Amino acid sequence: MHISKNFDGGAIQVQNIKESDDGAVVDLALTPDAPDHGSPFMQWFYFRAVGIQGLESVFYTIENAGKSTYPVGWVGYKVYASWNRQKWFRIQSTEYDGDSLTWSHSDIQGGSCYYAYYPPYSQERLLDKISTWQLSPRCDVNFLGLSGDGAAMDVLCIGMPPPPAPLLRDGAPNPKLAGSTHRDVDTEVERKMSDYMSKEPARRVTQSGLVIPDTENKTIAKKLLTDIDREKHILEGAKKMLILQTEAATKDKKQNRAKAIKIQQLSNEIARSEAKINALELELRGLTLNHWFGQSLAVVSEASGNEVPMVVKSCIQALRSTELTEEGIFRVPGESGEIQKLIYQFECAMDPLKSATNKQNRDNVHCIASCLKQYFRDLPEPLLATELYDDWMKVGSNDISDPQSRKTAINLCQSALQKLPHINRQVLSLLLPFLLEVSSKSQVNKMSVENLATVFGPNLLRKKQDESDVAAMAAMLKNTGTTTKVIQLLIEEHEALFACDDDAEQSEVTYNASIEDKSLYVNIDPDAGVSIDWDDNMYLSQTISREFAEEFLAKIKLDGTFLVRISSTGNPGSKYTLTFWADGNVQNYRIASSNGKLVVKQVEYDNLKDLIKNFQETPLFKDVYLRYPINTQNITTIEAICHLFEPDSQELRDRVIQILEQTRENNAVQIQHEKLTCWVIARQHPGETQASWYVEGFLDRLLDLDDPLSESLLHIANFYVVPNMNPDGSKRGYQRTNAFGRNLNREWSNPDKATAPEVFHCRNAMEATGVDFSLDIHSEEDLPYVFCSKTPLGIPGLTSEQERLYHLYCAKLAEVNPDFQTQHGYPMPEKGKANMSVCCAWVAQRFKCVALTQEQPYKDNALLPNTNGWSIGRCQNLGRSALDAIMAITPGLQANQIDKNFLETLV
Repeated sequence: MHISKNFDGGAIQVQNIKESDDGAVVDLALTPDAPDHGSPFMQWFYFRAVGIQGLESVFYTIENAGKSTYPVGWVGYKVYASWNRQKWFRIQSTEYDGDSLTWSHSDIQGGSCYYAYYPPYSQERLLDKISTWQLSPRCDVNFLGLSGDGAAMDVLCIGMPPPPAPLLRDGAPNPKLAGSTHRDVDTEVERKMSDYMSKEPARRVTQSGLVIPDTENKTIAKKLLTDIDREKHILEGAKKMLILQTEAATKDKKQNRAKAIKIQQLSNEIARSEAKINALELELRGLTLNHWFGQSLAVVSEASGNEVPMVVKSCIQALRSTELTEEGIFRVPGESGEIQKLIYQFECAMDPLKSATNKQNRDNVHCIASCLKQYFRDLPEPLLATELYDDWMKVGSNDISDPQSRKTAINLCQSALQKLPHINRQVLSLLLPFLLEVSSKSQVNKMSVENLATVFGPNLLRKKQDESDVAAMAAMLKNTGTTTKVIQLLIEEHEALFACDDDAEQSEVTYNASIEDKSLYVNIDPDAGVSIDWDDNMYLSQTISREFAEEFLAKIKLDGTFLVRISSTGNPGSKYTLTFWADGNVQNYRIASSNGKLVVKQVEYDNLKDLIKNFQETPLFKDVYLRYPINTQNITTIEAICHLFEPDSQELRDRVIQILEQTRENNAVQIQHEKLTCWVIARQHPGETQASWYVEGFLDRLLDLDDPLSESLLHIANFYVVPNMNPDGSKRGYQRTNAFGRNLNREWSNPDKATAPEVFHCRNAMEATGVDFSLDIHSEEDLPYVFCSKTPLGIPGLTSEQERLYHLYCAKLAEVNPDFQTQHGYPMPEKGKANMSVCCAWVAQRFKCVALTQEQPYKDNALLPNTNGWSIGRCQNLGRSALDAIMAITPGLQANQIDKNFLETLV
């Protein structure tokens, strides 16, 4: 028997091997990182045992495990093993006694076996993946710099089209990055828009029945024609490239496989572009889809004539036909392209599952399950109702395992259910029995009632939060366990809860009022909120409480004709937004609170700068920042948004004013909006191979030509991805340092080019491109949880917007991936005392952007334990889910980008 470590990432020291006729005992020791440089780190191991065929068992001992850098990391840890380095499994016999780590391997299936701290990710695999990724029309591979050992560091430049390389070969910033902006609308598109507007009706009616004024109609037509023009340009280029690639594949048969992949990708891109052009042209002609996803249950019910949406019924029926035996149903995500295909078919009022065979449903089970979850997730008002959130929290505060407390919880639950709209209860009465049916097969599908409650909780019950109220958002995230108990109780007790469901229909109430002899009709709908309609030369959009709507309209006085439309959240004191515009005039209103009463005062300003200056000098406004509407071509309007707080009160009372200025040319401010710049780096610590598996999943989805979210994201953002920040440490088999014994994630404040060239080059590249969002991927030896480090929340220059977007990213990631959570992790750093040598802290401070560090466990996710622990597949799924979270915060990132670039020039 022999122990080998002479391969990429190999690391172990053999102390002794004792063989017998039926087995062997192997004594091993961990080796330190960069021993010539006195590194204190020692944790990683990866080796191959050869000549073990015929042995009944082999007993391994790592004698110095207790002297490793993180000895507590061995508690509850299980060694990984593999026969072929493709499939890895845990050795369940692994034990740690405080000094040594031991395991016995008795199921010998071959002559050699690999053992590792975590499944390795070799440089050869990375190069093979890069060779595939670079075939995508969205990706270019560029040179970032040389490591200490002289290894070339790659940076993947991803976008539509791919952005320029951040650095030239001599390390100088690429001049192509300077002043890059979107091109203006060309004259041909302007001409087409003019032709279209002259032939079509002057006004267009949306799905909700709102008549859009002429100026808005022109904007929609202009954008649609621009999008069609751009897509046709992409389509033409893809067709030309397909011809060239087909010819090249015919001539060069050695590269036929790679060329075939490229040809298939181009064919998919052509089909996608043709479909998108057709959809845009349909919309231009006034034909639109039903938009069942993202609409309230009341709207869908009224439009379709069904109390329970077709999506819910169809998905449940299809899943039942599969016998519900698929492992991980509702936990394992489906293929994104297939999910979007199902959604599109439902949007067209088709039932794609109606004629599907049982076998087709079984093959597509995870996509159908994901589609059902997506429907509930997209509801503007969660199924269990935002306004009843506190009621449901009272239900979940009871110990449902105790009979008496459970009885109390059931009574509270019945009370809350009676407050729900009838249609919500109808949907619940279909969904809950089905989920109980799923749990009855838990021995096969591994989805117990508690697991289903964990997965469905964020989709069915959430609190509508003001995104700037960080404390409230954090409190909601802490209630995840309570939410799970509520859903669990609903599933288990649904028969008793719905046994006496006696619903009374809610009716619409109509009020009549008048302002300065103008006829005003206020419709108050329990589901839809408040709506007010006048004429159509002006448009007011507002989200407020009903009481404030009535009080505001009683006070405000406007000259001329206009259209007013107000929707209500139903929560007094909630955030609202006012937007005014009229032909030839801009009217500004200051909205404030005095002695608990609303004060509305019209004010006159010569220009926008005076208005902003006045806001800044007002004591009530303690946080002022600018926001701008983002247009695909350029900005022609400006919004100034100010947050108003009550003095001597911790409660946030948002009073937001939007001034929309698009009148005289001398007042217009043209602002070019640049695409967002996002950086993703991995493997600063080479032994944290989870980061590489994460990035693989992240890039596979980002470059998937059939993924609509990736396409949407790449229209507004460019990505720079460094898949391996530490190629030297990865090859040498180190846990935490580079070739010079430097912990790269402690070098960001002032990297030495001689000893930390990897950080030096990456920092220079970031300085060349700028950063709007940064993600640094890591792993955690001790804590058995998936979380983001709170380090960036302790930087000296932290803004409320950075903090808000940090929490919003985490909330969205927890919503789309149950493995991620926010209850457990590193402690909150003291305000202003973050370690600025850490990547996320330095980037957040330097670029005033959102910067995060993603942590993953070596052990398992204690909240969702699995036989194989935190596996390769779960790393990859987490990487895929990150794109949903990034997309969720892009509006805030865009606003923050323009704040940084133009605040000084405007104020």
